[in-house]
Amino acid sequence: MLHLSDLLYALLAILVLSLATASVSMTLTKAKIFKAPRDWIKERGKRLGKVGQYISELATCPYCMSHWWAAAGVIYCKTLIFGGRLWIVVDLAISTFAVITLSSFACGLIFKAFAQMESNGGEEEGNE
Repeated sequence: MLHLSDLLYALLAILVLSLATASVSMTLTKAKIFKAPRDWIKERGKRLGKVGQYISELATCPYCMSHWWAAAGVIYCKTLIFGGRLWIVVDLAISTFAVITLSSFACGLIFKAFAQMESNGGEEEGNE
């Protein structure tokens, strides 16, 4: 039987993992500091046909990147919503897609915050 404390712990772990996944995905795919590696990957990807196109998309799409980080995080941290009481593959899939879903919302908030900062021109508030 699944105890409430186990479920709450799993949901908190999913939430934390989701925020980390969103942050890593947005940083790798959108931050200026990683522009050179992304450009390098996109340039090399043009030479590899369909596989290269897939890799280029992965390097520039936070949603695409989040799938891999979510899966890696769930497996590494053993973050299972049902504590492995379901078939382990089903539990891994449910947990991974829960992280991806929450991560997508967090990415949207991060993207919106960055867009707001750029539209303000990086100016501090109160200097109007």
